[in-house]
Amino acid sequence: MDEQIKKYLQHIEEKVQDLTASLHQIESQLTKEINQHKQAQIAFQKVKQELQLLATIDSLTQIPNRRCFDQYLNQEWIRLTREKVSLSLLLCDVDFFKGYNDVYGHQAGDKCLQMVAQTFKQVAQRPADLVARYGGDEFTVILPNTDLNGAIKIAEKLLTEVAKLQLPHASSDISQIVTISIGIASQIPTREQSPEAFVSKADRALYQAKAEGKNRFFVSS
Repeated sequence: MDEQIKKYLQHIEEKVQDLTASLHQIESQLTKEINQHKQAQIAFQKVKQELQLLATIDSLTQIPNRRCFDQYLNQEWIRLTREKVSLSLLLCDVDFFKGYNDVYGHQAGDKCLQMVAQTFKQVAQRPADLVARYGGDEFTVILPNTDLNGAIKIAEKLLTEVAKLQLPHASSDISQIVTISIGIASQIPTREQSPEAFVSKADRALYQAKAEGKNRFFVSS
C-alpha cells in the first residue's frame, strides 16, 4: 500500500512539473506576444505621427501648409476671443513670381520659395507664431497676442530680410532682386466675426499693397 501511494504521489509530482513547465511556456509566449503588441503600438504611433506631419507640412518649403494654417487660425481665434487679446495676420506673396519662373525656371522658383519660407521662419520665431505656405507663392504669418504695431514691425522686418537675400529677379518691374508684398489685418477676435472674414481683410490689404506698387505692406482698415 505504501508503494502504491508513493507511485501515486510521484505521478502527481510529475504532473505538477509538466503543468508548471506548460505554464512557464505559456507565460513566455504571452510575454513575447505582449512585447510584440507593444512594439506594434509604438510602430503604429510613429507612422501615425509621420502621417499627421505629412498632412500639415508643405513638402516643398517644409513649413506648415494651408490645412495647418486653417486649424491654427481657428484655434487662436477662439482662444483670443475668450481672452480679448489682439491677433494679427500677415498675408504675403512674391512680387512678379510668374515672371521669375519664366526667366529662371521652376527649379529656381522652388529654391526661391524655400529661401523665402526660411526667412519668414527666422523673422517670426516666437513659439506661438505660425508661418505657413498659403498656396503657390503666397505665405502667411499668424501672430497671436500681437497688436497692429507689432505686426507692422514684423512686416518691415520681412521686407528687409527678403531683400537681403539678394535673389536676382530680372523680370521684376520694380527691382533687380526678389521682393514681397504684404497685407496686414489686426484686431481683437470676436464671436460676431469669423476667421474667414479676418483672412479676407488681410487679402484685400495685400491686393492694395500690390496695387500701390508692390514691395511694401498695407494695413487693412
